[in-house]
Amino acid sequence: MSKVETARIALEKLIQEGSVSATGKLPPERELCVRLGISRNTLRAALN
Repeated sequence: MSKVETARIALEKLIQEGSVSATGKLPPERELCVRLGISRNTLRAALN
């Protein structure tokens, strides 16, 4: 599994757990990168 796929799954998990709002704005990129332990480029690819 690629880093991007892993990041997508982790983001979905955060949303399902209620840690991140599914309907509101996401936290800043830097915060998400720290939470998920990934680079900004990987995060951006996962969000596309």
